[in-house]
Amino acid sequence: MKTKPKQSTMTALEALEEAIRLTGDGNQRREGEFTTQEYADRIKMGVHASRRMLNDAVRAGKLLVRKTSRNYFYSIA
Repeated sequence: MKTKPKQSTMTALEALEEAIRLTGDGNQRREGEFTTQEYADRIKMGVHASRRMLNDAVRAGKLLVRKTSRNYFYSIA
């Protein structure tokens, strides 16, 4: 007699939420991070020029950058 596989009590959505909780959501901002848009808004400059300035600071070792699937997050080195 064949038995059915044991059904999980966790739904697919619950499993997904649990996986995100366990692995962390890398797309979320961490303490002390800011985005290119926030920087551009603060210095009242365009996003493209701001991105160049931020990337120059990263190359100079003044800032750190963390790329996620949705954003680049900058922080002080």
